Amino acid sequence: MAKGICGPSSADMKEWEAEDDLRTLINAEKVKADPARLKAAMKKQAEMKKAIDAVGSEAKK
Repeated sequence: MAKGICGPSSADMKEWEAEDDLRTLINAEKVKADPARLKAAMKKQAEMKKAIDAVGSEAKK
């Protein structure tokens, strides 16, 4: 790492993380309140789970 260059402090990172978590929670509530968005999200979750499970089963062979 180059001298004189530093990143955000631990406190800054925790602050950013808390703000990001809050945005995530707000967005989750918006999705839950919109039946079409929730249905699309659940469909995508099922598709992704199927793909992940397929990769996992291939790795076990």
